[in-house]
Amino acid sequence: RTSLFVDAELNYRFANGAYLGTGLGLWDLTHGDSLTPNGLVHVGLPLWQRADAAALYFVAEGRVFFDRASDLDSNYQFWGGLRFLFR
Repeated sequence: RTSLFVDAELNYRFANGAYLGTGLGLWDLTHGDSLTPNGLVHVGLPLWQRADAAALYFVAEGRVFFDRASDLDSNYQFWGGLRFLFR
């Protein structure tokens, strides 16, 4: 019941602090029989920022797993949550 994954992302940051990004990853490094590359898209919207650049974001992300890209019924993963950025 564990997963280990790695991602490489490129993000564009807008003047208001929001960001939009895409990337590639490998999902699940701890279970070789289910290792698969995936693509991701995410967005972050700033909810709160301090003068020292620390910020709280609402983040949403979606992934598609390439090993079963044609199996749309079980291939998507979506999540959303909060991210606190320390600077």
